Amino acid sequence: MNREIEIRAKTTNSWIYRYLERSNIKFSTEKKIQNLQIHDFKNSIRLLIQPETIGQYIGLKDKNGKKIYEGDVVKTSLFVYKVEWNNKVCGFFPFAFNPDIEAKECEVIGNIFDNPELLEEKWLLKIG
Repeated sequence: MNREIEIRAKTTNSWIYRYLERSNIKFSTEKKIQNLQIHDFKNSIRLLIQPETIGQYIGLKDKNGKKIYEGDVVKTSLFVYKVEWNNKVCGFFPFAFNPDIEAKECEVIGNIFDNPELLEEKWLLKIG
């Protein structure tokens, strides 16, 4: 049985949101994803994506009902966080790492690929 995982990834000029079956990721000897088969339940299509942009939906939504993905930047009333997997706690930072942070109190304000400036210290100080 394959587990379906909701992901997003960036193609040359747009984001795609699909369900991915783990068995369809093909790795080269350098462990880089080459051909990723994306399933949309009606058609199977192959798309050329930027592998570094692949991010899993973490199963939580922000205060506006927007799905939160790996690579998103979320803000609380005090801080800005990059959402990423943390092996030490087997969960998505900051939510699994700090139980006081609830997704329903956060707001997705961008992502690290389209908005890298959101992680700059000068920006963090402005909203903090």
